[in-house]
Amino acid sequence: MLERRPGTSSALAVSEQAPPPARLGAELVHLVEQLYVRLVRVGFAILLAGCGLTLLFATLEHGAPSLATASFVAGAAALALAGVARPGGVYLLLRSRRSFQLAPGAFGAVAVLVDGPDSPCWWIALPLLWIVAAVSSTSLAVGAAVATALAFVLGTVLGGQPLLGPDDTGVLPAVVGLPVYTLVGRVLIDGFAGLVLERHRHGVTEFRRHPDPMNVPNLAVAAAASTARDTPQPAPRRARRSGSRLTARQLEVTLLLCDGLRQTEIAECLGISVRQVERLVGAARERVGAATTGELVAMLASGSLREPAWIDVRPSGSR
Repeated sequence: MLERRPGTSSALAVSEQAPPPARLGAELVHLVEQLYVRLVRVGFAILLAGCGLTLLFATLEHGAPSLATASFVAGAAALALAGVARPGGVYLLLRSRRSFQLAPGAFGAVAVLVDGPDSPCWWIALPLLWIVAAVSSTSLAVGAAVATALAFVLGTVLGGQPLLGPDDTGVLPAVVGLPVYTLVGRVLIDGFAGLVLERHRHGVTEFRRHPDPMNVPNLAVAAAASTARDTPQPAPRRARRSGSRLTARQLEVTLLLCDGLRQTEIAECLGISVRQVERLVGAARERVGAATTGELVAMLASGSLREPAWIDVRPSGSR
């Protein structure tokens, strides 16, 4: 259950005293958001390594990094250090607005454009795009990657360097790599979030399994048990499941709706805008074919969504 703490308004403020396994939607959202924070922290650590590679390749190719290269590396290193030291705060800041979500990608695009042909800043642009993938949607992440790739091409052309070399493919592999690596990273990040939910689905299943009481057998019990074994039993009915699958972000919002939170409260908990919550709810309804938000919540509560049919929904849930 969400617990408000001084100085914070995010889902990271979930009570740490909640016993596992998580049974409320808010507890599951807390787990997934913690995963995203850790992935963002890893992204910032990779960004630090990218700063080192940028300086290394600039030195190997030009003898020393240019002023532009050094300036962009310094800015990226400062951002990386802040992200490694305070990943939760930086994550919530980046998620709060769409412009903030795209800010790391914009920084990388400007770096590869200004830094000249075949920019060594490619090594800091790529981890910045991974960070965008961790805090935004797939469409925004891929859009930022394509914009960065076009900036890389434009910077190379304006610097007078051909895109295709006489004996190799030139800078084209690096151009193609930016959106491809970003898309792969986005799929992996969403998959990791789904893995967390799946692990807790098994946890709840084991939690709900109670051993049958031990009975002392006698003739009557044995005869009844034998009759029950010989009687054909109907196959268990399976819940109808939708062919659509919610993304981790859409599922987070739906879980909080099942807990009884309003859209304004969900926005406050997740550190995003109400408009973003509305977009996620609308996308979730469209994916599963729900006409209203109430129908979406009912589908999750009844187990007719592909995931997860195991949520312990409490309609009167409180914060």
